[in-house]
Amino acid sequence: MMIKNCIIKIFFTVCILITLCNPAFSQSRKEKKAARAAELEQFVVNGIKNKDVYIDVYKICPQGQTTRSSSTGYYLSIKGNTFSCYLPYIGTYKTAVIGDVDLSITAKNQAISLAGGFNKEEKSFIYQFRFFNETMHENTSCTVQIYNDTECAMRMEMNSREPISYLGTMETRPSNTQEN
Repeated sequence: MMIKNCIIKIFFTVCILITLCNPAFSQSRKEKKAARAAELEQFVVNGIKNKDVYIDVYKICPQGQTTRSSSTGYYLSIKGNTFSCYLPYIGTYKTAVIGDVDLSITAKNQAISLAGGFNKEEKSFIYQFRFFNETMHENTSCTVQIYNDTECAMRMEMNSREPISYLGTMETRPSNTQEN
């Protein structure tokens, strides 16, 4: 009987200790999560303030088709007032394409004029600009939306093709890139 009472007391003591200590540990997790969110937000704000944005594309969203995962190597880059990108294109053309044509959207160190800023309703930075797609020799309108958690949405609009969107993450610029 005495052993049973001792085991019950130990069990209740352990339960009380777990109950009392749990909020301290969960607060630590919340603080870590909040600190990480603040760190990501500062990374985004610094990148935009310094005009140094590198977005790694991980999803391709063709209009009217299913979203597809992207292979590595596709990116969008803004450094200062110059723009570079290498993006795949999947979609429908409004003009005839003859032969084996590279359909990608490509630009290298083109001068651009960014318009936009922080949008309070969307809680993100939204910028628009135009550039010349070197692969298809066409003018392209680009909208880039960057959220504080480094997630990004991009939309490209061209006259001869359907618009296409991309999802990506803002990252530290790789050291091996020669663009911007």
